[in-house]
Amino acid sequence: MRGSLVAAGVFLACLGASAVAEAQTDYSQALQQYTSAIEANPGSGEAYWRRGNLYWEKGEYQLALQDFNSAIAVEPGYALAYLGRGNVYFRQGDYNQAIQQYNQALALQPTLMDAYYNRGVAQRAQGDWESAVRSFDQAIQLNPNFAEAYTSRAQVYREQGDYDRAIEDYNQALQLNPNLAEAVWGRGNAYWEKGDYDRAYQDFNRTIELAPDNPSGYLGRGNVYVRQNDLELALQDYDRAIALQPNYVDAYNNRGVAHRLDGDLARAIQDLNRAIELNPHFAEAYYNRGLTYRDQGDLDRAIQDLNRAIELKPHFAEAYYNRGLAYRDKGDLERALQDFKRALEWNPRLAEALNNRGISLSENRLDHDQAIKDLGRAAEIAPAFAGGASAMGGKSHAKIIGPRAKSPKRAVQKMKPPASGSAGESVLFFAASAAIAAILVFAFWRYRNRL
Repeated sequence: MRGSLVAAGVFLACLGASAVAEAQTDYSQALQQYTSAIEANPGSGEAYWRRGNLYWEKGEYQLALQDFNSAIAVEPGYALAYLGRGNVYFRQGDYNQAIQQYNQALALQPTLMDAYYNRGVAQRAQGDWESAVRSFDQAIQLNPNFAEAYTSRAQVYREQGDYDRAIEDYNQALQLNPNLAEAVWGRGNAYWEKGDYDRAYQDFNRTIELAPDNPSGYLGRGNVYVRQNDLELALQDYDRAIALQPNYVDAYNNRGVAHRLDGDLARAIQDLNRAIELNPHFAEAYYNRGLTYRDQGDLDRAIQDLNRAIELKPHFAEAYYNRGLAYRDKGDLERALQDFKRALEWNPRLAEALNNRGISLSENRLDHDQAIKDLGRAAEIAPAFAGGASAMGGKSHAKIIGPRAKSPKRAVQKMKPPASGSAGESVLFFAASAAIAAILVFAFWRYRNRL
């Protein structure tokens, strides 16, 4: 009895000390205390799970996985260990395995809110939007005040192009937490994608106030400035985004676009080269560089880049259209008309393609009836083309990339301890445990000294 009493006291004392150290971000001390807790009670899944979470938070995913595996080995029914293991697989990009682990956690503990939420994050990363929405729905059902779940569901709606529903969810999240930067930022993106640049500007400004060291707010505001043709301010914001995150590929792409619109083609090429260097599969960067080469009159390089953009993104209607313009510039009308046709197959409302195909057919006396249809349809979609006004693929076709949705913060935070409550309540719980442990050890000392 004496040994078990002391072991229990040591175990609780170590857990309590480690929780306090972790709350104070003294990770080395917390790791030491969790290790002592495991040594005192190697059959505790909770101790392995807590140390695994700490390793995961530090980015040491293999050590975290080892601890989650150990937690499951000693307590096969410990749902939180499966949750932790799913988080490791998520970080490693193995979304299928992550979802399997979250499902196992939910089979063991059907009310585990974070498992629904994190499963939704993984499903969204896979592009399985319907499943992601269902998972976020379940998380919200368990906790209607779960602001991050509304934010993540809004991101799915935004990716689906349902901007109104996205804005509704962002608004709900901000009613629950007015300072949730991710929701303000996401709503700004939804407004920007809807063309409501004034509201987007307000939200990106607010994002910068809430998170001044996050480059996404500056990227978003820079995009608004580009749409408003205030290129000087746009370039300043892109510069700031890159200063905060030197490998921010979207910022290089967008700054390249801004330089091109400002007529500085050399700097545009330089930035787009850097974007492609950082992400060789970035279709929009090849596209934008192709447009810039065309501006310079380098049609062969323009076509080469537009070929690569289409290879990476086969449904890229604007790339087909602009390649058609480059072929027309080279005098290859047959290929130009083929590309206009392909552009319109992917986007039948691409007015510029209709207009330029109509002009090409008319000027070369190839198909007068089709030319009339194309020019009439172009003017119907975009009245600026009425009368057959030529649009030679001007600078409006540049591809600005909006701030992309990152993994929601909750997916990268330490998961909840088995006891419900806030982080502060967890520290209080383990501080109380440490006090109880001290009482147990003292009681044993008194008991031993009476013998």
